[in-house]
Amino acid sequence: MTKLKKIKSAFRNGEKMTHLDALRNFGTNRLAAYVHTLRKEGMNIDSTSAPGTNYYTYWLNTGG
Repeated sequence: MTKLKKIKSAFRNGEKMTHLDALRNFGTNRLAAYVHTLRKEGMNIDSTSAPGTNYYTYWLNTGG
């Protein structure tokens, strides 16, 4: 399974993810690039940054 598919599956399973999570769990430091690709595929991925930082947490917005 590709890293993209693993990340996509993690989001579908309700996981929230940071850059560090992606590095630890999937061996990639390109989470933002994968999120960009998944958004282009139609996934509704939201994000927020920790106050005063550029560290983002991403999650799949299921609308509920």
